[in-house]
Amino acid sequence: MLITAPVLQNWADELGKHPTWTEETQLIGTQPRLEVIIYHPSGDGPYCPVPCVLVHGAAHSAACFQLWGPSLAQMGITTYALSLRGHGNSMMPTNQQIEQATLADYVADIHSFYEALSLDSAQAVLVGHSMSGLVVQYFARKYPVAGLVLLCSVLLPHAFNAMNSIGSVIGWGNYLAALRTNAKEMFNSPLRVRQALLEADADEEQVQFVLNHLYVESRIALYPVIFAALRRLSPFPLPRLRTRRVLLLGGQMDRCFKPKHVLASAQRLSRRYLTQLSLIPDGPHDLMLAKKFARTEGMWTLAQFCYGSASITAS
Repeated sequence: MLITAPVLQNWADELGKHPTWTEETQLIGTQPRLEVIIYHPSGDGPYCPVPCVLVHGAAHSAACFQLWGPSLAQMGITTYALSLRGHGNSMMPTNQQIEQATLADYVADIHSFYEALSLDSAQAVLVGHSMSGLVVQYFARKYPVAGLVLLCSVLLPHAFNAMNSIGSVIGWGNYLAALRTNAKEMFNSPLRVRQALLEADADEEQVQFVLNHLYVESRIALYPVIFAALRRLSPFPLPRLRTRRVLLLGGQMDRCFKPKHVLASAQRLSRRYLTQLSLIPDGPHDLMLAKKFARTEGMWTLAQFCYGSASITAS
């Protein structure tokens, strides 16, 4: 079943009753040590029994959720923002370089996160942005999750379209050069940040924040997308995910994962899962970093999805 009903603002306003929240950063696990930023709600107001786990996309880190983490906490949702190995303040294993990291390694990082904090993945909503939309799909094939969120992301068969989109936005010469070195170079200028990640009129502070928080990305992690291109003429089976609910949350102005591909992914997922689709008008690819979307429909949709997942896990 595919649901596209809008989120009611008054519902979100009712939740926003936690006047305070706390933030802490931890390094967890071993080999590698991983950075996690935790946003705790405090004070009076409703509390969601299901936490939200946020995983960044390619070349980003947990810092990209600096606007959404506090806002979700104010809605009563304990929120964890995880930096994958080699990103943010997360470390690499002693026997590996970031250029050697695979999607399977990133899946292992998420599993290590749950184990280190003694969290049950079946009792938490898992969110993957962009490339990590693919990572969380692989995770949910192996482990149960209360709800799965693809944030500005798609099913694997449509991911190759994103590579085409980025190439057309920043120029194919720049794009292929970045693939030969590292994916960070796709976005490593104010112009490219505005072209591919934020709004064209994003202010200088927003752009500089993104540039200051870009990290070297593994080319190997992008190989499954390239392999998807080789199989585009053969049908991909619908993934068997260990969840009942999926949310696809994207932006109408996303120039990397275009709305038509997000919609196509939602339609396929709706054949097997209770699937919700929300495309935010004027929303860019880095929806969570655009200031004017910091506390608006996209985040309200995510908050409502978390509370809805809590009611299902309790049933």
